[in-house]
Amino acid sequence: MSSAPPERSGGASGVIGQTTGAALVALCFGLAGSLHGPTWALGLGAMFAGLVSVASFARLWAR
Repeated sequence: MSSAPPERSGGASGVIGQTTGAALVALCFGLAGSLHGPTWALGLGAMFAGLVSVASFARLWAR
């Protein structure tokens, strides 16, 4: 993935994000079980989406 051509480098980072997300969902299910695991996973996903949103707005505002 690190040797992707520059025009395709964005695609490689998407695969890393999907892999990390899947691992975090599995961790949530492993720690909280099948009853509360989905709730934990959705909460964690919402937290990361909010964090990335703030980072994106900050990057655009700094321009």
